[in-house]
Amino acid sequence: MEDLAELLQINLAAYEFWSNLFFLFKSEQEIDDLKRECRGKERRYIDTYIRTKRLTLLKTREIHVNDFVSEFNNDRRAAMENLIQQNLSPMKISKLKCDDPTKIYSIYRKCPFGAGYADLLLALL
Repeated sequence: MEDLAELLQINLAAYEFWSNLFFLFKSEQEIDDLKRECRGKERRYIDTYIRTKRLTLLKTREIHVNDFVSEFNNDRRAAMENLIQQNLSPMKISKLKCDDPTKIYSIYRKCPFGAGYADLLLALL
């Protein structure tokens, strides 16, 4: 990880950045592609590259309501991460006050494409 941090010139203390990066880029090939594409680039370019990866996953990973409900009832955090394609800490999950997975799914699907966890929390108010 230190090598990647040095290559991208991003401090290891940037917890949100690293947690989201490793959530989205799971394979060595994906990390290698990231290195090749982002070496020597500015932070804005790297953030855009990571955001594009997330949006691509959202486009290609269709989750049906019944699957989401089942996963939510089994592992709330994993279900939310799978739906939104964002790494969510236990603290972030604790901010989710709605316990109805069908409602959560329905509200999220009404949010603009690419909406994140904070957008969902606001929509649930």
